[in-house]
Amino acid sequence: ALTGPFIGSQISAFTNVIFERIQNGF
Repeated sequence: ALTGPFIGSQISAFTNVIFERIQNGF
């Protein structure tokens, strides 16, 4: 039960970091 939301939050945090890197790169 805990793995679902945990992985979801991890993915959202990861995509946020990638998005910010893309914004800063370009």
